[in-house]
Amino acid sequence: MDVLFEQEDRVADRVEREKPELAKVTLYVRPDQVTAVEDIQLRMRKRTGKKPDKSDLIQEALDLLIEKHKT
Repeated sequence: MDVLFEQEDRVADRVEREKPELAKVTLYVRPDQVTAVEDIQLRMRKRTGKKPDKSDLIQEALDLLIEKHKT
């Protein structure tokens, strides 16, 4: 569980920094994934007092996926 909080802290820190240039994309996700992201937002807001943007959470997930598949 500590790992989850550490990751949440990284996302919260990212919200505080200036946002880099972003590309707008349209993605289709399952309803349960949307619910899970919203649950994470709520937990982080309760814990940190700040609600992270969904885009920041998805960027974090993509960063983890990219790191996992680096060759």
